[in-house]
Amino acid sequence: MRIPTLTLLLLLLGRAATAPAAEVEARLRDAAARIDYGWFTEDLGLITAARDSLQTRPSDPWTSYLHAYASYRAAQLAQARGRPAAAFLDDCRTSAGAVAGDAEAEAEAAVLIAACAALAAAAEPLRAVLHQRRQRQALARAGALEPNNPRLWLVAFLHAGDDPAAPAPDAMLDAFRARDGAFGFPDWGQAEALTAVGARRLESGDLRGARDLLEEALLIAPDYRTALELRRRISSQAAGR
Repeated sequence: MRIPTLTLLLLLLGRAATAPAAEVEARLRDAAARIDYGWFTEDLGLITAARDSLQTRPSDPWTSYLHAYASYRAAQLAQARGRPAAAFLDDCRTSAGAVAGDAEAEAEAAVLIAACAALAAAAEPLRAVLHQRRQRQALARAGALEPNNPRLWLVAFLHAGDDPAAPAPDAMLDAFRARDGAFGFPDWGQAEALTAVGARRLESGDLRGARDLLEEALLIAPDYRTALELRRRISSQAAGR
């Protein structure tokens, strides 16, 4: 993941970091990269180790944000393996809720709150209404702060089901592509969005369209296991025709 310029980073951290600026930047860059790699390779231990390396402080919004992001990814992997994810989801909500003092950071944190609420709704059917309300509120807050954030659209796309208000897949992907290289941090979600849309195209029988999107995703994240598995499925189906 790319980090903002040093001057902007210091501003976002509220100039509260006690370590030298280069050390702060390197710490966040390293943690973000490990979280992403753990997600792409389905290495839960790597994600939790990266999260545990982050020491959050009230005046440090982006470190709190990364802590929440790591918990979100850990919850996704835990749920996929049928393991309890409640502790990760609670930490995601708590850490993201602590982000304050910067509108951009708050918008990104609201996206994470919505994403983790969606996971919680799936995990706790008896409390699904509560979690879904929290998800809608967080998405509305994120939209008010940064309406064109493609991660906001991704969370809505993944969890809106058949809601006609869900973002159009092509518009979401275009929003990610428009930001590629132009924005620094955070920058997660593009490979996931490409893969999610590719999976839907595969289900509809559009093998070529699905393959194109998966290849694009793998240019961003060559080790992304979900994309690799879907590409293998496409090759197998194409060979059987």
